[in-house]
Amino acid sequence: MSRSNPTRTRTIEAAWLAEINRRWRRFTRAVVARLESDLLTNAEDVFEMSAAQQRTYMAYLDGQISAVLLADDWQARYQLEAYRRGLETTRASLLAQGSGITPSEAERLAAQGIASFSAVPSLGTAGSALTAPIHLDAFAFLQGRAFDKLTGWTDVMSGEVRQVLFDSVAEGRGIRTTVRDMRARIDVSRSRARLIARTEVNQAYGRAAISEVTRASGETGVDIELRWITVRDTKVRHLHARWHGVVMTAETASANKNASPWNCRCGFAPVVPDADTPAKQAEFAAQRAALLALEAQDAA
Repeated sequence: MSRSNPTRTRTIEAAWLAEINRRWRRFTRAVVARLESDLLTNAEDVFEMSAAQQRTYMAYLDGQISAVLLADDWQARYQLEAYRRGLETTRASLLAQGSGITPSEAERLAAQGIASFSAVPSLGTAGSALTAPIHLDAFAFLQGRAFDKLTGWTDVMSGEVRQVLFDSVAEGRGIRTTVRDMRARIDVSRSRARLIARTEVNQAYGRAAISEVTRASGETGVDIELRWITVRDTKVRHLHARWHGVVMTAETASANKNASPWNCRCGFAPVVPDADTPAKQAEFAAQRAALLALEAQDAA
């Protein structure tokens, strides 16, 4: 069984996760140091904090959330790289299948083995395609969704830390216990941020493929579809295993992708009707049957 990632985005995901770890470490150091500093006046290992002190501390913590965890919309650069990769891969496949889409100047030069000095490095050979309205809208949607998810979960973390402080005062917990409980709440927030990263890298890649197939269908007048591709291992969801190799419309692919997005590793390959041969269909049908058999064997 192949265990390759059909989206080829593991490097992007790893960079995003590393950024999360850096930011959460910096945040944790700052808010724990501030809390411990505020409590140095206590001679005993007893957590004592007035209501005014709690309000001041929470204002500081929320400020650190804004400055360290949410500032600069830092997630967008990883989403853009994943989106760009999905767009480039999809366009390369469409060109190879003779879809009739118009290649960019960089793509024409690349086909001739000539490096393009005018291509925008951050966008790659598909840079001009990325400026199409459908791609701008799709990327703006993804960017806003990821930020909203992170904001929602950091708001939850802020509320949980506030509860830790309140409970520590009410129950007379020790300072060390309070700091430990606060670190635990922050670690939960980091885990949720990592879940966002793993999910949104894949979503950006998939959304790029769906949007480009939609755009290319309009350009060529041909109904181009998408084939669902899994990693083909025992971690694939049963529903996604049943979709492996199945050809679907862009609308269906989008709906299926959103049905169970968390931690999904599946990708899409564009399918030009004339290029989808019976032999290729049979190959994917065999892969799907083998994947479902592997799933059944693992469950036994």
